[in-house]
Amino acid sequence: MKPAIRFLIFFIIGIELAFSQSIIFNALVIVVTLIYLAIIKASFKRVFLLMLIGILPAISSWIIYTQLTITNNISLPIVMTMRVYSYILIGLASISQGTMTELIRSFEQDLKMPSTLAYGSLGALNFIPKISQQIKIIKTNSKMRGEKLTGLSPKLYVRAIYAAFNWSENLSQAIYAHGFKEKQKRTHYGYQKISSREWLIFSVIVVATILISVLKY
Repeated sequence: MKPAIRFLIFFIIGIELAFSQSIIFNALVIVVTLIYLAIIKASFKRVFLLMLIGILPAISSWIIYTQLTITNNISLPIVMTMRVYSYILIGLASISQGTMTELIRSFEQDLKMPSTLAYGSLGALNFIPKISQQIKIIKTNSKMRGEKLTGLSPKLYVRAIYAAFNWSENLSQAIYAHGFKEKQKRTHYGYQKISSREWLIFSVIVVATILISVLKY
C-alpha cells in the first residue's frame, strides 16, 4: 500500500477516536494496531517502552474522568484511558513502516502536494543531522574560548539559525541546478498510480471504522 494512503488511514482513525465514546472501537484499534505492528515486525522494545510511558497519562485520565463523572457510569473514564494507548499505537504504526522521504514523495506524487513544499520538506529533513553536528561544533568552539553554552543558551540557537540560513541558500541553488522549476509538471521514475484495490481497501477501512466508532458501547 502506498505510504500516503496508509498515513491517511491512520490520520482518519485518529480523528474518529477524538469523537468516539465507544469502548469497543478503542479496544479494536488497540488490538488491530498491535497485530499490524507484529506483522510488520516493529521493534518490540519500542512498543513496550511507549506502552510503559503511557501508564502515567492513562492513570491520570482515569482519575480525572472518574472524578468528573457524576453518575456511576465508568464508560467515559475507560474510553479516555484506552484512548491514550490508541493514540500511542496509531502514532507508532504510522512511522514504523517506510521512511519520511517515501511518505513525502508519495504525497507529492499521489496526492498532488506542491513540489515546492515536498522538496523543501525533504531538504529540511536531510538537514537535521547536519544541524545536530553544527550544534556540537558550536559548543566545542565556545568551550575553547572559555564560554560554556547549555541547551538553553540563546547564543547557541542564534548561531545555529545563522548557519541554517546559509545552508538554505545553498540548498535552493542546488535544487534549481538540478532542473527544478516551480509550477512545472514533473515526471517520476518508476511511478505507479494508486491502484483500484488500494482505493477499495482504503474505503472499506474508513467506512468500517466510522460505523464502529458510533457504537454506544
